[in-house]
Amino acid sequence: MDLVFPVRSAEGIIFGFLVLGGKKSGDKFNEEDIDLINTVASRASSTIERFKLQEEVIRKNLEAERLEELNKLKSYFVSSVSHDLKTPLTSIKMFAEILKTSQNLPEDKSTEYLNIIEGESNRLTRLIDNVLDYTKIEKGIKQYKFEKVRICDIINDVLKSMEYQFKMEKYSVDASIENDLYCYADSDAVKEALINLLSNSMKYSRKQKHIDVAAVKLSGNAVIRVTDNGPGISPGDIENIFEPFFQSNDPKKIKTGGAGLGLAIVKHIMDAHNGKVEVQSKLGEGSVFSLVFPTTTNDE
Repeated sequence: MDLVFPVRSAEGIIFGFLVLGGKKSGDKFNEEDIDLINTVASRASSTIERFKLQEEVIRKNLEAERLEELNKLKSYFVSSVSHDLKTPLTSIKMFAEILKTSQNLPEDKSTEYLNIIEGESNRLTRLIDNVLDYTKIEKGIKQYKFEKVRICDIINDVLKSMEYQFKMEKYSVDASIENDLYCYADSDAVKEALINLLSNSMKYSRKQKHIDVAAVKLSGNAVIRVTDNGPGISPGDIENIFEPFFQSNDPKKIKTGGAGLGLAIVKHIMDAHNGKVEVQSKLGEGSVFSLVFPTTTNDE
């Protein structure tokens, strides 16, 4: 090295150095050479400063856009959750007041109203559990308890727990379940995943209120399959539906309530189980969601 010139900002911050070796001619650097190199270093410094300023402006714009998007998502989340909380609470309050104020209410009516209160309470619990579980997932503290479970027992428990919701929404559900399917799983987590899939199917299958649930063994895996008769999902949306708070831009898409967390939770549960969630859908023909688990035999 014969010469080293710092490339620095007007405030004296050094961006780097221009390093020169000796001239090929063997001559020494003269005053004109020094002036030229100083000019080059100064121009380089100005260019770097300009790039840094542009980078900072772009970064601030991107941050502003990100914050704006987060605020929109926050507003959507609060609005959706508030609506979904209010609906079952209204029913619980109304039927509780009827039970409290009505005299000589027939036993069958009392039983019906109590079942409604229980069903709406379960619905409320599921919504709150979704929010709490996603918070744990986001913080990385969600834990699972794995044990050998019988898949048909999980499905039957879920269908029973959602019986009230199916009845109120007038949905019919057909189940085709192989009895000897086992896997190592967190039973409560799998139930939560299945409930989220069934709830989604009910949200979108408004015209044809029928859902099929199946459990089969395929290619060495235990598969829980939920088939609905909804409007289907466009190919462009399928790759995004497992993102939290995702909202389709399709103007024909049915607008529904919900916090937008269900499918994100389903994916996290399946990833934790070394499984996967698969989607097959055609617009106008409904959707099939499959939970795929590695299996274990009954005597393992």
